[in-house]
Amino acid sequence: NSVILFKQGGYMLNPALDIQWDCDVFFSLCEEAANEKQSVQSRVESCKAALALCKGDFLPTIGFEQWALPFSMLCQKRYIECAHTLEKLYFDEGKYADTLHLAENVTLSYPLDEESYVFMFRAMEMLEFYAPIITTYYKISGYFEEELGTDLCAEIREIYTRATERTSRTTQDMAIIREDLRQQTRGSAFHSGGFYCDYGTFKALYQMVARMAARSG
Repeated sequence: NSVILFKQGGYMLNPALDIQWDCDVFFSLCEEAANEKQSVQSRVESCKAALALCKGDFLPTIGFEQWALPFSMLCQKRYIECAHTLEKLYFDEGKYADTLHLAENVTLSYPLDEESYVFMFRAMEMLEFYAPIITTYYKISGYFEEELGTDLCAEIREIYTRATERTSRTTQDMAIIREDLRQQTRGSAFHSGGFYCDYGTFKALYQMVARMAARSG
């Protein structure tokens, strides 16, 4: 009943056992999800089941070995295609919050996946999340410029422009400042030790924090 057998000087899987490979199930679900003859609900369920099987890269410790790399890249390709399919199905059904949540998860693993960013921005616009559009655009446009040397696609830029037309200049500036400060606190240069300042600066900071605490209850 052992899964792995030692035979003729090497190891092999026991051919007597009925073994189901999760990658085979994944590829089968991806095919079902891509089949436009299926109902929308059936395709959604296939997408969700396929994405739920993905727990990370294929054999991450040896995924860059010559024999494993092509298959690892194929798995990533199918994952992204399936995610795009589900994003579109969600968006077309008016499930904008689900679209946004999925796109956010995909871009955490694949931060240069522009198509998922398109669905993210579409969903935020439909949800009237104008300030988040501005901060997200500010963050990822710089990342694309730094990593790829390119601008974001025209549709994202248009959504950003419409968002700026619906928010005040002060709101825009504050959104950008908050995002910039978040980036700074996550950076390696962030100073986590004591903060030294003169007494006048300390009083001003104390009053500001006290007012914030009073407003928040």
